[in-house]
Amino acid sequence: MKDSFDVVVIGSGAAGTSAALALSERNLKVLVIEASETQARPNLSSRLPISWRRSPFLRPILSRLAGQSLQSFCYAWEQDPQGFVKDSGWPYSSEDFVWVRGARLGGRMSVEGHGRKFPRFDEIEFQQMSGSEPAWPLGLRDLSSHYDAVESLLGVATPVFLQREAVAEALWPGAPSQMLATGDFSRALTQLRAQPNVSFLSGTRVSHLIFDEAAGGALRALSCVTKSQGLTSFEIPATRVVLAASPFESSRILLASQFSERSPLLGRFIMDHVKSVTDFPVPDSLLRRGVEGAQDFYVRHRGERSGLEFGVQVYVGGDKRMRLSAFGPMQPRFENCLEIDESSRDAWGIATLRVRCSHGEQDRALAED
Repeated sequence: MKDSFDVVVIGSGAAGTSAALALSERNLKVLVIEASETQARPNLSSRLPISWRRSPFLRPILSRLAGQSLQSFCYAWEQDPQGFVKDSGWPYSSEDFVWVRGARLGGRMSVEGHGRKFPRFDEIEFQQMSGSEPAWPLGLRDLSSHYDAVESLLGVATPVFLQREAVAEALWPGAPSQMLATGDFSRALTQLRAQPNVSFLSGTRVSHLIFDEAAGGALRALSCVTKSQGLTSFEIPATRVVLAASPFESSRILLASQFSERSPLLGRFIMDHVKSVTDFPVPDSLLRRGVEGAQDFYVRHRGERSGLEFGVQVYVGGDKRMRLSAFGPMQPRFENCLEIDESSRDAWGIATLRVRCSHGEQDRALAED
């Protein structure tokens, strides 16, 4: 590329878009690199009625025909198959870990039907977890002003649901409940596209970062690959970069850049959700209270077996059905990690990731809870 940029942002999801907007508003020239490769024509699964994709019988067949068997594990696939990548172009190796990825500008935040919930960290997440680990050097109070700025940028607001406490008390007496802040991500993407000092490079992957050892290991350039006219490798000069290409992809870039020599914990302690979902008609006791409307909230619990906190997201649908989604975090373990798999290449000819991730005893106890 002939143009020069002050900062390169890799990825255009919530983090990448927020960073690019904030930097451009400070009159910096920003390049956003996005690997999106949404198909020009909708695939067969996208053209069929959504009720077909929701069918327990048809869903695996349609997702396989679309080349998205793994991507269809995401609950939002049924509403927007075109928003996800094809499995064949984005391979990785793992025994049972499911990695889903967005396929357009905005990442998974632009996928129709995605939850788009933006909760803040809780104070407990900054506390010391065990005697062998140091506590975080900052707390929730230190991040409040930054949260305010990003939430304003992304249009994040907490909706009002006047019957929330009544529903929570009827289902789980005494359990604390809260609304989940939601955002209109399309507004942020519209703002980003309108910025005169923001440029986009789509259909491009960053293979690795190039450091100048003669200059003390400073960043010198990005090694990139594009598929626009066959596989083409090239470099983009860069001294400042924001890695916002999802946690796994950002880690892959750093691992491929031999960055683990500087940070031996890179790619370690990866975690997934422990999740359980159930769906049923709204109970008569709630209907008698006049509960209706498609809104949702979050109820916090502490598991008796695991001793860990988890949350239940309560969806009250306009179709008089409820869905309870229970989420809990895996516990961080050193052996759960990411590795570069040189024996496997993706559609860009880039070495893929090997995901080593298994549940520990406390994770299984949390699943029981």
